[in-house]
Amino acid sequence: MMKELDHLTNQVKLDISHNSFVCNCDAINFIKWVNETEVFIVGHHLLECSYHNQTKQILHFPVEALEEECQKPDFDLMLKRILLGVLLPTVFIITSMSIAYKLRWHIRWNYYSLIRYYRKKSLLYQGDYTEDQYDAYVVFNQEEDTPFVFQVLRPALEGEPAPTASLYLNGRNDFPGMAKSENVVDGMEKCGRVILLVTPEFSQDEMCEFALHMALVKGINSVIILLKNWPDLASMSNTLRALLRPNSGVPCLEWPDDNSGQKLVLAELTEAIGAQRDGLQLNEIS
Repeated sequence: MMKELDHLTNQVKLDISHNSFVCNCDAINFIKWVNETEVFIVGHHLLECSYHNQTKQILHFPVEALEEECQKPDFDLMLKRILLGVLLPTVFIITSMSIAYKLRWHIRWNYYSLIRYYRKKSLLYQGDYTEDQYDAYVVFNQEEDTPFVFQVLRPALEGEPAPTASLYLNGRNDFPGMAKSENVVDGMEKCGRVILLVTPEFSQDEMCEFALHMALVKGINSVIILLKNWPDLASMSNTLRALLRPNSGVPCLEWPDDNSGQKLVLAELTEAIGAQRDGLQLNEIS
C-alpha cells in the first residue's frame, strides 16, 4: 500500500490524523515511510504515536533510536523460549515415566511374550518344539512349599487312576535355558488358570510377587488363591491384600488341617479349575 501511494504523490492527500499509532518495532517501517514519503500527509508534523508505557512521541522524529531498540534481543521472549524448551521435554519425560510405571507389569508381560514368540518360532523352524497345555499354573515358594506341592497337591490333582487336572509346576515343567521370569510368562500362557499358594513365605518371595502381577495381567478371572497357614497381613503387598478381600471376586480356598476338610478343598479347587476349562464365568463357581 505504501509503495502504491508513493506513485500517486501528485494526485492524493492522505489524512490519517484521527488514527492512533504505536511506536514499536511492528510500526517502524510505517514511521520511516511517513517521514520519507513525498505523499502529502495532512498534519504530518502533528502526528503522534504512543509507547507501551503510554508516553507519546511526535511521529516526525528520527527513528534511529527506535531501530536500535528493535535490534536488541528480546530477553523476555528468549527466556520464555528457554523455559518452554526445558518445560515441554520435562513434562513429556515425567508423563512417559508415570505411564510406564503404571503399565510396568503389562510391559514386562508383553516383553516376555515377544521373546517367547520368537523363541517358539525358532524352535519350530528347527523342528524341536512341542507346546503342552496345562489346566493350571501353580505359583509357590520353591524353598518352603515344594514338598506340599509335589507330595500333596500334585498327587491329589494329577494322581492315577483318575487325574482331575494337569499342573504346570516350576522345577518340573520349566523350559531349560529360560530365565525364571521368562518361564513364568511362558508357563502361564500355556495354562487356563493360575493357582497362588499363599503362605507366610509367599510375600517374602520376589518371584512369587512377580508371578502374582503376571497372573493379574493374564486376567483376574484366571486367578485362584489357596491359603495355607495364614500369613501376616502386614507383610503382604497391597496387591495381594486386595485379592484376599471378600469382594475381590477371586476364589479363595483355605487349606485345613483335617483330612475331610482337605478333600473338600481339593474338590472345590478341581471344580474351579474345571469351570475355567469349560468356559464358565468366575461368579458361577464361587
